[in-house]
Amino acid sequence: MKYSRLVYFTSVVAMLMVISIAFADIPPPPVDQNVGLPDTAFGEFTEPECRECHSSGLVDRHHLLIGEGYTCTQCHDINDQGLEFTRDCLACHHSSPHHVTQAAIDRICTDCHGSIIDDYNDGHAIPTYEPSLVTPSTSFNNQSGSLKIGGCEACHEPGGDNIHSNQATHHGTGLDCNLCHSGDGGMLDIRKCEDCHGVRSLHIIQYDYNNTEGMDGYGHIGSNWDCWGCHGWYDLYGVASSTNALTSALSILGDSPGGDLIAPTIYNITNPVEEGNIATIIGIDFTSAQDDASPDVTVLVGDKEIIPTTVSDNEITFNVSESPGNYDIYVKKTLGDDSVLSNKAVMSVIPMSEMELLIRG
Repeated sequence: MKYSRLVYFTSVVAMLMVISIAFADIPPPPVDQNVGLPDTAFGEFTEPECRECHSSGLVDRHHLLIGEGYTCTQCHDINDQGLEFTRDCLACHHSSPHHVTQAAIDRICTDCHGSIIDDYNDGHAIPTYEPSLVTPSTSFNNQSGSLKIGGCEACHEPGGDNIHSNQATHHGTGLDCNLCHSGDGGMLDIRKCEDCHGVRSLHIIQYDYNNTEGMDGYGHIGSNWDCWGCHGWYDLYGVASSTNALTSALSILGDSPGGDLIAPTIYNITNPVEEGNIATIIGIDFTSAQDDASPDVTVLVGDKEIIPTTVSDNEITFNVSESPGNYDIYVKKTLGDDSVLSNKAVMSVIPMSEMELLIRG
């Protein structure tokens, strides 16, 4: 009997040590922002900052605008030295082009962000009951040392490279203050947040799902720790709550309320690409889904839906049959009646070269 109790006690202590080590490895905020568009403040950017995202295809993208309301001399000066040009984005883009497009003004957030956000007033489900203990706070519900729990700030705090506070990223949109703030003293209301960040869109966000499922700090559906970061209200991870911590750490939740699909993210795309050639899209979560589901994957090129030639979770190739021009690109995943979109990329299709024409006869 004493031996059995000793074995049991030793096992419990060992398990608690493992749990404490696991908690020690929890990445502190801010978490890496690697899903969708960068979680940063798009304000008065410098030229190098613009090129961190817009790194290829810019010359052709601009030249393909000729005939669509633009002329050569709008960008190039002609003088005795010939044709002058500048590659400084800020020479023409005097302020950030983000959130001044018609889609942004019309609050069609999905036009750029894809399924990781909802469109304002698109009819998506928003809880109507009063917030409870487990309803996420717009900031946080409790703090133990440097660890905040129960709200957005559990993970989304300023720090690192180009990661700003939620206040900075939302105020930088230039949109109506009433979208986020209620009339009652301008207070933040979680239900106002859910106008754009609904239950479903939040629960399909996970970085590299196939390799981070069940891990802490990689999205909103990784492990129970991630659930507690948003929905917690007391210090579950304190020393005095080790028993609760053990129970919590061993009870990884199953399917998220967002459904089986995971929102995909495009990082880059072949730019430019000659018409008739093959383009490659690089990113994450192109095929991943919960419950071992296998979604259908297609590429949206403008208004056309294309079946890729090859598909993996991180790379897609497809044939480009479009005529020269600039095209909005999305990766679309479909499972039954459900579908999700990636963030938007822009692909510039240029005319086939004379050499390619000769080769193809």
